[in-house]
Amino acid sequence: MGADQGGSLLGSLIETFLENTPQVIAAAREALAGRVSAELERAAHTLKGSSSNFGAERMGAACAELERAAHDGVPDGAAAMIAAIESEFASVRIALEGERSTCLV
Repeated sequence: MGADQGGSLLGSLIETFLENTPQVIAAAREALAGRVSAELERAAHTLKGSSSNFGAERMGAACAELERAAHDGVPDGAAAMIAAIESEFASVRIALEGERSTCLV
């Protein structure tokens, strides 16, 4: 694979992550509202995996915390945990948008 193809692939992966992550966070919020721990755990697990693919360690750690807590039920602090994930995603988004722009050059 040439450099252009690799850059395009990375740009595409970043774009997918940036588009899908808010949807998965919304699914986590819906699971919290419905008190559905399995769905909350699944959303946290999905977010953990995708954030780790991009080296977003703090976001991944926040997702792992929510995943562990949701394993045994919907934790009281879940809303704060989701807010922390959203906050970390805002920082990750900025970094990845910068990276994505270099892939397009």
